[in-house]
Amino acid sequence: MTEVMTYIIAMKILKNTGNKDCIHTVVPKLFFNDGFSISIQASNSHYCSGKNYEIINDDIMLEHSSFELGYPSKKESLIMEYAESPERPTNTVYGHVPLRIVEEMITKHEGIEYQKTFKFVIKQKKKRDKDV
Repeated sequence: MTEVMTYIIAMKILKNTGNKDCIHTVVPKLFFNDGFSISIQASNSHYCSGKNYEIINDDIMLEHSSFELGYPSKKESLIMEYAESPERPTNTVYGHVPLRIVEEMITKHEGIEYQKTFKFVIKQKKKRDKDV
């Protein structure tokens, strides 16, 4: 399993609302070891492909060949051809970005910084729970 798929599955499980059939939740920003950050989404309501999933032993198994990315912390040349609004590279979504490009981007930015990413998830969840 690729690093991006591991991340997506972990985020979906962390944010699961208790309904094992619901994988529509939006996952937060993904932080990289060099300071870069970006949103990476995969669901049947995002600009991605390979939207098959199944529940096996309470685990969500996803199979995606492309992803929706969005709102990077700085312009990323690897994904510019997928930009919905290329004139605003840090304030747009990037649809149907192939898995190989996402993996190349992860490598370019020195891998996923999981500790910072998960801390962000917990902080956002606490904020959301407080607002409810």
